[in-house]
Amino acid sequence: MQDKYEAHVTRMTADQYWERIKESGWLSELPEADHDELENDVRETFLYNPVYAWETLAVVSFDSESIHGIDPEADSYHAHLVLLAEATHGVFHPTNIQNEYVDHHIKVSFEHKGDHYEFETPAETTYFNPDLISVINDALKQSGSSKQFISLPATDQMYHFVFVSEQTYRHAEQLMIIPPPEYFVYLRHGSSANVDAYLDEYYDSLSQQA
Repeated sequence: MQDKYEAHVTRMTADQYWERIKESGWLSELPEADHDELENDVRETFLYNPVYAWETLAVVSFDSESIHGIDPEADSYHAHLVLLAEATHGVFHPTNIQNEYVDHHIKVSFEHKGDHYEFETPAETTYFNPDLISVINDALKQSGSSKQFISLPATDQMYHFVFVSEQTYRHAEQLMIIPPPEYFVYLRHGSSANVDAYLDEYYDSLSQQA
């Protein structure tokens, strides 16, 4: 039995889904040169599973278990910081990136638009600490950018990030382009009735915020 989100998306055509992406304002957040590639990815995804079409919106994806030291050329916070910066087309441009061990922690620091930012996390884990994303978003906000990195709903241990304003992201959620953040958690562990109850509650909260 389909839940309300799946039923809604599978009733749409690729054309209708693409029109909703445009309605959300998503394309205005992207370089025009990326529009055709995104449209092609959306339509290709619709051929096999429309429910996962939202994954095509990600500009950066990596495994959550991807921190193996501090080598900037390997899996490290330094490397992820560079990868994230490249996805912004110059909006986020960190300089003087430092990545070092300090008292059983990994310390990451960088400068952005004249301000200094730091992040520390325990060194014993190989899992990426998403608190770094919060530091990056603080740097973006401080520099006057309305865009930020937002994690798409987790379906496995992969992180998928978009780079848009929170307003555009919430509009995309309201248009049911993107499922709510805990959708797949409820899908794995709950009945379809529980999933629908969660969906109703989440969309009600979005309408109250509008």
